[in-house]
Amino acid sequence: MWYNKTLLDSLDLEAPTNYEELKKVSDTLREAGKQPLLIGAKDSWVVIDTFQTILNDFAGDKQYKAYNKEIPFTDSEFVDAFEMWQKLFKEKIFQDSAFSMTEYMDTYNQFNDEGIAGMWVNGAWNMDMYTNPEIEDSVAKNEWGISYFPDLNGDGKQPNLLLTSGGFAINKNSKEKEAAWELIKFMACDEGAVIECQRTMAPSGYLNTPQPSYDLPENGLKNLDTVNKLMADQPLQFRGINDPNVSEKMYEVLTKLAYEKITPEDAAEEIDAVINE
Repeated sequence: MWYNKTLLDSLDLEAPTNYEELKKVSDTLREAGKQPLLIGAKDSWVVIDTFQTILNDFAGDKQYKAYNKEIPFTDSEFVDAFEMWQKLFKEKIFQDSAFSMTEYMDTYNQFNDEGIAGMWVNGAWNMDMYTNPEIEDSVAKNEWGISYFPDLNGDGKQPNLLLTSGGFAINKNSKEKEAAWELIKFMACDEGAVIECQRTMAPSGYLNTPQPSYDLPENGLKNLDTVNKLMADQPLQFRGINDPNVSEKMYEVLTKLAYEKITPEDAAEEIDAVINE
């Protein structure tokens, strides 16, 4: 979760660490005419990312066992997570009309450029705001912070983080395997890796790759350190749902929950039915 520290400070607020604090911060921001916690819910990936984080908070790694049909998705902790998702909309933690707004560029602009929201759901890749020349002046006006998503189930533990990882591969049917391998070496282990790290502001996973130097302001360097610390301190879980049918149904039920068209129990049963088709 990203937050606008300058805005929160002006309202004598701190980044929330649990639901009670999150509710107080959201209410205070609304009273001040600002946006609370932004989410680009028109994009299914943002909704699923956020809910998977909530599931990790309420049920640990049990969601992954459920996707593998080891346990039912009607488990009570899953129902509790669906109930919390619905509560975030019912109690106006998320902004109004969230499902009409995209992550890029609707909420991106409101948070990074316009600076009218206190908090935003997004990944560590938003570090690129510090190198975006189109919003350079806006970004420089505020101090920004990054934190774990708040502990919503109240057990005092932080939810595990979702890990996005990628790589390079050679198509087994390629007629140019040697040339493809040269490209992979360049992008993964040589100058290409340094260029990519510089672009994404993420350290390389290859020990022999020289680490890039980041031309970032003090606040950017501080947040880069925060990202690395959060990843080192907290277990990382798989991001996404492998089965596209389950992923599509998940977005559907989360949308219906937000509009109070179904109950949390109904949502759990619908997901369980698709998993076991």
